[in-house]
Amino acid sequence: MSDSLLCRRAALTLLGSLFWAGNVGAQADLQLSLVNLIATPERFNGQRVFVVGFMHYALTGDSIYLSRDLYDSRDPTNAIWLEYRNPEEFSPLFRSGFDKKYVAVEGRFTSMHHGHMGRFPGAVEDVTVLRAWGRN
Repeated sequence: MSDSLLCRRAALTLLGSLFWAGNVGAQADLQLSLVNLIATPERFNGQRVFVVGFMHYALTGDSIYLSRDLYDSRDPTNAIWLEYRNPEEFSPLFRSGFDKKYVAVEGRFTSMHHGHMGRFPGAVEDVTVLRAWGRN
């Protein structure tokens, strides 16, 4: 796939994340793009955020990528790690239903936690919202 097509798809994904619905994100301090978290993680450290991305579920831990294409590249520098506040509410069975789908996530962002093997720019911890986003 060409670089220009990848860029266009990523841009469309980012534009789509600017449209917020209902109460999703109502408790977050910031509703922003994953690009902001990835590019300047220290700027958002400790803040509650609401973001949209393409989810990868794994037994070692979950992450959200900027787009499906960037997930396919498996480059964790284009993703944010996820940690859940209540493991019973966000069971592996529940989370696996969102694998390889676009999701909305709300939680507290930290630039100090770098996920599995320390390869991610940051993490959304204390996740309180995990919902399907758009048409998957």
